[in-house]
Amino acid sequence: MNFAILRPYLAKKLTHVVFNEQDVHYFVSDIIKHLGIPDYLKGIESKSCGNGNLATYDFFSRILKINLANIIEEANKYYEADNQNLKIAFVNLFILLSIIHELVHAFQNYAINETDYDIYKLMKKEICFVQSMGDEEFNKHYTMFTYERDALVKSHEEILKIICDHVRNKQIFDFFRNCLIQFMLSGYTCKRLTVVSPLEHNFKHLFNEEVPSVATSNIYNTLQMGFPIKVVNYRRFKKYGKILVVRKNNLYKK
Repeated sequence: MNFAILRPYLAKKLTHVVFNEQDVHYFVSDIIKHLGIPDYLKGIESKSCGNGNLATYDFFSRILKINLANIIEEANKYYEADNQNLKIAFVNLFILLSIIHELVHAFQNYAINETDYDIYKLMKKEICFVQSMGDEEFNKHYTMFTYERDALVKSHEEILKIICDHVRNKQIFDFFRNCLIQFMLSGYTCKRLTVVSPLEHNFKHLFNEEVPSVATSNIYNTLQMGFPIKVVNYRRFKKYGKILVVRKNNLYKK
């Protein structure tokens, strides 16, 4: 997925004024058109999302809900700066993070219904299962689900690219990169010579089924999806994750 369509607009506004609802609607509409999935967004509602969420996308109604005031309030908890432009930039990045995360879900919904890839069959299974979970249980397992991990990783990757293009502040870059690494490692249980992955946990303890055989091309993608991984590779990412994030997203030239 590529959200580069935002960048000319961001160059003018990202560090100067906090985005408003009109900006949010503009971003969402343009991204959906750019991705070619307008049928998978039936409406945008600026209201409370429930369960403490900052934004939500409903896979069935295809409605996107965004609580802009709550996103701004949440962003202000994480970053303090004397430089007002950096403060504004951080808040706006948090807004974009929330938007992009939910639009990744919209794209997943498109892929679930319009393609036949195994990864999206898995996501469909998870999404249907989540409907029967209470809020507390879902929050407990939030990063265990492939579809949530995918949205978390892709949204943070895009924010890192935007930071490199338009903000170029090490403190802000490190904050979002550290969040990305934390999310990728979450859900894994490492005990000496074995690692239990989110996928294994879900199938054994939630779905009560045999764990499917899955494969990805590298350590990064394996952790992104929450798939089984060898101890040596898990530990390698824990040690070199910051470098691997930069390498995977080609941030050297930024």
